[in-house]
Amino acid sequence: MEIDFDQQDWICTFKYADKEGFVYVQGSPTSCRMLGMGMNPEISVDTAALYVNGKYETLNAVSYEWGGNHHNDKFRFTYDGKVYEYFHSSYGFGGRSCQEMDCMRVYEADGTTLIEDGCKTFDDNLSEVRSLPVVCRFANLNDGSFGDFTDSFELCNGDFRLDTN
Repeated sequence: MEIDFDQQDWICTFKYADKEGFVYVQGSPTSCRMLGMGMNPEISVDTAALYVNGKYETLNAVSYEWGGNHHNDKFRFTYDGKVYEYFHSSYGFGGRSCQEMDCMRVYEADGTTLIEDGCKTFDDNLSEVRSLPVVCRFANLNDGSFGDFTDSFELCNGDFRLDTN
């Protein structure tokens, strides 16, 4: 049996502290493995770049994860002594994200010590938070176009979680 998976080309907003711009990650499926009830691709990052405060920088320490059978994908990169992770803040029925990556987590350089979880959906008062929102758009494989960067975030239908941990 042969299964085809598309290249994963993402362009996302970046805003943290006094830095603002865009990150681009291009990944290609390199292999496939059985996980749970289906085949999942292993994605190798071909190229990645960060354009922040008017400066362009090639990113080298980048990883992209498909996110299992539910395709709750994420990517991570190292920049300016920190690790940034783009992920999802809301999941609907069955634990599936209903939109593109919409938030960022920031870690120390070790990649495990969390500095700020910008993906929490609610605070203690059940107010919507997403303290580090991002807007990610999947690039059209035919012509490289992508949608605008209007933040259209909404909770997924069926999401009743109190946080993302």
